[in-house]
Amino acid sequence: MHRTLSLLLLLSGLGLSILVPGGPIETRDFSHISPIILALFNSYLTVLGVGSFMLAYFCFQRQRWAFKATVLAGLSYLWVYAIDLARVFPTSPTPMPTALEVVEILGVLLALPMSIIATRLACSQPLSMSTGRAAGSERALILVSGALLFVLSACIILFATLAAMGRL
Repeated sequence: MHRTLSLLLLLSGLGLSILVPGGPIETRDFSHISPIILALFNSYLTVLGVGSFMLAYFCFQRQRWAFKATVLAGLSYLWVYAIDLARVFPTSPTPMPTALEVVEILGVLLALPMSIIATRLACSQPLSMSTGRAAGSERALILVSGALLFVLSACIILFATLAAMGRL
């Protein structure tokens, strides 16, 4: 089940990543929304997307904390897609493209089993779960990776916010 969960996280992260404003699917205009609100929402979405890739690795490694975090990620995907599909937020005078609606429905269909599987794994206590600490070289790799992900995330947030405002 942990492998399935990792796959669901990867697919969810990929699905969300193709929905970046200014990309091929998210073409709506959000210039009427405050740049601060857009930046905060894009930050949340970026953390969710990038975090999904990281969680996929740790779920594959059977880290109990990652199963618990994935429950929150699954619920976050459900929430994000539900408020958009229900036309609650973000609203736009531009209609939702059909491709966007299809990807978001698929996102909901991935998030439901993700949440269920993560809950089961978080509540169970398999004997084979890794609990060891990272070695020195592993810690260094994690720190460098984290720094690179931070820079990448900042660039994604800036791009998505400017694109959503129609400034690209």
